[in-house]
Amino acid sequence: MQKTLNATAVAATIIGLALLFVLDCYAQPVQMRISSISQENIGKFVEVKAKVNWISEKEKSVFFELYDGNTLFAVKFNPTQEERVLLRRNSFLVVTGKIQKYGKTIEIVVDSVKPWNQTA
Repeated sequence: MQKTLNATAVAATIIGLALLFVLDCYAQPVQMRISSISQENIGKFVEVKAKVNWISEKEKSVFFELYDGNTLFAVKFNPTQEERVLLRRNSFLVVTGKIQKYGKTIEIVVDSVKPWNQTA
């Protein structure tokens, strides 16, 4: 009886974790303004529409600052050539990624970069 109960509990835990993983993979980003991003958003997948204030390119990463009235530090690891073309000073972008804390700074680790058509 105890072995059956333990096996059921382990199976339910594994299935639950697998479902959480699948749901996380298909989760839609939450659209946010930079001013709304805080410690409470760490770990969340978000979308931000903003202008690029400055940019620093390295071989395998791009560091930049987003501005929508407030600023947010961003990093894109292993950008594609298309993303490198989009990531330019004063360009307007739609950025999706995960909010993280690096040292004392809240940043977005960018998953995707798209142009922001402000007239649409």
